[in-house]
Amino acid sequence: MAIETLGDQRPKQFRVLELDFVDVQSSEIIEIWQGQIGITHSEDPKPLITSAGASSCTPLVGYSEFASFVLHPDYETDVLGTLERYLTNLPSLVNAPETGKFSLYLNGNASKRNSILIQSIKSMPARIAGYELQLVAEDVLNVPTRRALDIGIDSRTGKPFYYPLPLVGVDRRTSGLHPSQYNSRIAVLVHPL
Repeated sequence: MAIETLGDQRPKQFRVLELDFVDVQSSEIIEIWQGQIGITHSEDPKPLITSAGASSCTPLVGYSEFASFVLHPDYETDVLGTLERYLTNLPSLVNAPETGKFSLYLNGNASKRNSILIQSIKSMPARIAGYELQLVAEDVLNVPTRRALDIGIDSRTGKPFYYPLPLVGVDRRTSGLHPSQYNSRIAVLVHPL
């Protein structure tokens, strides 16, 4: 029996006009920078989670009724190993059940390096550590030079969104809360991969 992979699923293509852009206070959102994974949930003071600085990256967003995550891998990231580690430990991290379903959203551009990362994501099994994974939508740009937009999820509603780029000359990492400041709450985890 063959193991179903995410690539076997037929996600819909979403486009910029189909997702809302959000502009929120830094006190409501967790920004996940390259080489990090972050987890939150609907009851947390920071229930919105997003990639930050996606540009040429391929962020992966996951939503379930009990937790949401953003994985912002770099080219060296073992995506499957990272997800296995976090999903295995999820029940103790956010008081989640040991089984469940995650809806996944993949965003990125189709550069040669990203194509390899995208393929590794799509070749992952559709079930990891007791959790069913369903790739429900993707926006993989077919133009290698176009920059990907930051994508996030509202863990209260499950609605994905695009996160606006900062104003020219404003660095979100220093103008508001930096992800390293989120580590004080066990429910909001931002870790290097």
